[in-house]
Amino acid sequence: MSNKKSFGFFYKEKSNNGDEHAEFVAHINVWNVSDKSGLPFIDFGLLIKNYKALDSVVFTAPFQIDSENVDDLSHILKENEIQLIF
Repeated sequence: MSNKKSFGFFYKEKSNNGDEHAEFVAHINVWNVSDKSGLPFIDFGLLIKNYKALDSVVFTAPFQIDSENVDDLSHILKENEIQLIF
């Protein structure tokens, strides 16, 4: 478990980018919708422009996150729905 008390988002750009730099739009949403568990969940969304300029992206949380509790929603959301969030 992390001893940090906040969320963090870090990235490293590739060294051979030239003038190309990544740009980010980040959203954090708490959803309280009916699903199988009936529990609210947190949605962390990143919209990355020029993502190919990145070498790595790291997200940290002040608590342990088990991989079975992480879902990639990008394949579920349609372009119009993503525009509502971003």
